[in-house]
Amino acid sequence: MSDILMLVGLRVRDLRKQRGYSQEELAEKAGTHFSYIGGIERGQRNVTVKTLEKIAECLDVEVFEFFTNLHHDDEDAEKTELLHQITAILETFGVNGLVSARNILKELSKSQRPDEREGI
Repeated sequence: MSDILMLVGLRVRDLRKQRGYSQEELAEKAGTHFSYIGGIERGQRNVTVKTLEKIAECLDVEVFEFFTNLHHDDEDAEKTELLHQITAILETFGVNGLVSARNILKELSKSQRPDEREGI
């Protein structure tokens, strides 16, 4: 998959989530299928400018905003993708599961970044 497709897809996902839309809601507004939106967000679809125009209109942004704040560093892009995957998993948890996940992450954080323990 193309780096630019992945980066634009991640930007579409970020903007969609900022607006509080599910993939299904955005797809309905843009007149497309939610699996197509998912493919764009994963960088698996070679999205057209016309489709980006429709999505931009639905998200109340200009098309150029899909190309701003892109992660140019592979490590940053990978980190962003991992955070999206972790967030998607956490969104399926109930309160007890989230408390457990938080506690596990706190313990993991102690061994990874001891200088930032107090901020958690």
